[in-house]
Amino acid sequence: MNTPNIRYYAKMVNTTPKGKKTPKYTITAQAGYYPPMELLRGRDGLVSMNLMEKLKEGSNIPSMRLQAKNSLNFTGLKEFLKMVS
Repeated sequence: MNTPNIRYYAKMVNTTPKGKKTPKYTITAQAGYYPPMELLRGRDGLVSMNLMEKLKEGSNIPSMRLQAKNSLNFTGLKEFLKMVS
C-alpha cells in the first residue's frame, strides 16, 4: 500500500451568502506550500470554490465537484472523503 505524501493542507469553510443556491467554500487556514494554489486567488485575495452538482446522468463522473477560478475543477474530493471516513 502506498502512503500519500501530503504537501499542502487547506481548511475550507462554507461562506455561502444568504439567498444563493450554490454553496461557496473559502480556504481559511492552510499548512504546507503548493505554488499552483496562488493562481486561484480571487480579487479579494482569497481562494474560493463553488460546490457544483454533476452535469450528466449515468456517466462515470463523481456526483459533486469543487469549481475554482477559471473553471478549474477539483473533481472527486467528496467521493474520496466518503471512502476515507
